[in-house]
Amino acid sequence: MRKLRIKHTLRVVLASQKEQIRSETAFLANFWADVLTAIIYVVTQTVFIDLLFRRAGLIAGYSRNDFFFLMFVNQFTYFSTTRLLALPMFLLVDSVRFGHFDLMMLRPVPLRAYLYARAIKPISTLLAAVPSLLIFGAMIDWSRLNIGLSSVILGIIVWISGYFIFRTFIFALAYPVFTEGDATDSLSGFFWTASMNQMPYQNLPQFMKVLSLFIIPTLLMTAGTVAVILMKGTSATIVVSSVAASLLLSIVFKIMWKRALNNYSSASS
Repeated sequence: MRKLRIKHTLRVVLASQKEQIRSETAFLANFWADVLTAIIYVVTQTVFIDLLFRRAGLIAGYSRNDFFFLMFVNQFTYFSTTRLLALPMFLLVDSVRFGHFDLMMLRPVPLRAYLYARAIKPISTLLAAVPSLLIFGAMIDWSRLNIGLSSVILGIIVWISGYFIFRTFIFALAYPVFTEGDATDSLSGFFWTASMNQMPYQNLPQFMKVLSLFIIPTLLMTAGTVAVILMKGTSATIVVSSVAASLLLSIVFKIMWKRALNNYSSASS
């Protein structure tokens, strides 16, 4: 029975993604604009970093090469969080506000799976993300990075932990739509965290490291991950704290999700 449900869910997800691809290809100008914006951003950042490190040499123990790696991870984090987790929450808020959430709840598939499948835009995400990652990746001298297999594995663990923390964080920003009727303003607040990612994690004040485990998860996913992979600072502390926070906030997410559905059902009945 469980296998049948999984297969059915996968079919619905694939069908939703095919529909998204058809709708995206109908408006080519939109995602070509995304590509152009991403390339302009990468070029300006590359020029800025190059000029900065020509004057400074090292910044907080980071070389020019290290910083390009930080930017590479930052871009990967940005597209993963905004396109895979934030967009579904904007769709959630709109569906509740305009009364479409009832129809979503009636579909014979897991609600969250359908929500994410309907919101994710595969073509625009790939076309915006790939040029940025390729450009930053080409700027990195990978052979000169101070990395090892164990540090890469631990860094991936930190990034995945941050991903689950971000899932709870972004849903907490969307939660007011179930109690107040709207969450557009609070949900848009997550964008301010994106400007705080390019900082050497090991030199941050302790309160900032604590905040990265709860309300600035992209800082953990970017700067924390890079610090662990490049073996800068106390990697064990970052890994243990990020895993513990992700487990705790995953429980919080499940509780909030159930309460949100209960609140919506009570208000609709």
